[in-house]
Amino acid sequence: MSQEKVDQYKKEKANRKQNMRKEKLHNVLRKCMVGLVGVLLVAWIGWSEYGCMRRKGRRTRLKLIIRRLRISLRNLKKFQERLNK
Repeated sequence: MSQEKVDQYKKEKANRKQNMRKEKLHNVLRKCMVGLVGVLLVAWIGWSEYGCMRRKGRRTRLKLIIRRLRISLRNLKKFQERLNK
């Protein structure tokens, strides 16, 4: 059993550089993926908020237009009443 451990240690030592490179590469890739997901999440939240703000702005503009149209209609009705008198 001791000889098996020694053989295993020698195999690990022989491939240590390659294994270290793989581990470093995996760590870098993992960090990049986590960073990318974080950036995408922040971008998605920002874009959603921007869309909500735009929609609110449209609603406000639409309400303003409707209000102006109502006022215009009232003025037209008043004008017609004056003409009919």
